[in-house]
Amino acid sequence: MPFRIEALNEQNLSDINRANQPFEILGKVIPSLQNGRWSLKESLLPEEERYLKTYPCDEVDYTAYIGSGDRAAFLCYDGEECIGQTVLRRDWNRYALVEDLCVAAQHRRKGAGNGWRSDGAGWKSA
Repeated sequence: MPFRIEALNEQNLSDINRANQPFEILGKVIPSLQNGRWSLKESLLPEEERYLKTYPCDEVDYTAYIGSGDRAAFLCYDGEECIGQTVLRRDWNRYALVEDLCVAAQHRRKGAGNGWRSDGAGWKSA
């Protein structure tokens, strides 16, 4: 069954932050600038140094995101279960800034985030 993306509204407002779950930190990305060119190197942590990271839920009045031209939130559903969210706002440079992005642990790496690319891009260009 394909995932369904819904804009935040009064009916699904209670689903915000349901997908905010811990994720494993298993490495780091090391950026480098040499001769005017950026590159990235991945470095995995040894097993014994890996850990779970959890971000606290933001204390935000998400009703301000409903119907706003400068802010938006989208929820991702698998059937009736809310499995993810993205929260955006229009930044000073008129580009969209991703304020929050999360996918429930058991649904990660299954393509749930792909729908946000088109919905978020559509909101940004509106």
